[in-house]
This record gives sequence, structure tokens and C-alpha cells, in this order.
Amino acid sequence: MSNIDKSSNTSKKVARPRSKKIQAAALTGLVSTCYSSLALALPTGEVVVNNGAGSVTFDRSTANTLNINQSANKAIINWSNFDINQNELVKFIQSAGNNAVTLNKIWTAPSILDMRQPHFEAASKASGLIPSRCE
Repeated sequence: MSNIDKSSNTSKKVARPRSKKIQAAALTGLVSTCYSSLALALPTGEVVVNNGAGSVTFDRSTANTLNINQSANKAIINWSNFDINQNELVKFIQSAGNNAVTLNKIWTAPSILDMRQPHFEAASKASGLIPSRCE
């Protein structure tokens, strides 16, 4: 037993850099998870609750744009998310013009991870009245 060198502790030194790499990778994954939802904007999870006599359709065929076509005079839309980033546009196209009303109910629960509420950084256009309510 006297031939064993107890001062040589290389296995711990090799394990530490690996441990730090794993910690860095885990932290990177956590940060990217927290901020990944910021890249995915534009309103999502729409459910038309009441559209009176007419229809409401949603068109995402143009990049960074959501066109909401409303032929009904009145509509209620529930959303799971209603975020609009700077380079994005949400456009309510209401064939009834100034007489049209759309109530947008936003059901976004604040997240403990990213601590955010629905945000509006860009444009939302409509010819009628567009009240919104967060619940």
C-alpha cells in the first residue's frame, strides 16, 4: 500500500470541466426555453364564441401578418395568446365597416418562467371597434 500515490487526484480534475459543460448546457436550454415563446408571436389559439349572422376567418398566409376577416356585425373571439412583435401586423378586416364590433378575450396566464403578459409592440388595424379583455 505504500506504493499508491494518494496525492494524484486527476479523476476529479477531469470530471469538473465536464460538470461545468453540463451545467452550461442545462442553463442554455433553460434560457432558450424561457425566451423561445418571444420568437413565436402573433395571436394563437383563436376560438370564435359568437359571430352573430356571418363568419370570422383567420388568414396567416402572409409572413408576420394575421388577417382576421369578419363578415358578422359582432364577434367574440377567445385567444390563448395575443402577442404582436414589432415587425408583425394583426389586421381586422370588417366588411360591416364602422358598424362592426369584435370583442377579443385573451386567456393568457402569466408564466412563472418568462413572467410576461400579452404584449403589443406593433400594429393592430381595424375599421370598427376592437375592445380587448385579458382574463
